[in-house]
Amino acid sequence: MAENYAASRCDQCGQVDNHPKSHWSTGETFHHDCLSYDKKALLLDPETGGPHGAAVVEAAESGIHGDELRAHIFSLHEGE
Repeated sequence: MAENYAASRCDQCGQVDNHPKSHWSTGETFHHDCLSYDKKALLLDPETGGPHGAAVVEAAESGIHGDELRAHIFSLHEGE
């Protein structure tokens, strides 16, 4: 991907990178595989995580990160 993405800090692991993260209304930001049990449950539930929350968390937990995860997220939104 040719775009530049701003780096941000994961509030769980502390790593600063430009990987996709989950942003919360509390101001917290997490890698999708660094979520607490409660936040992960919210994304896995279609009522609170929307139509793609579970797919993103499951991809991150399977080892997809960085630009590959970003491409996966964009592919979920194709045709919407």
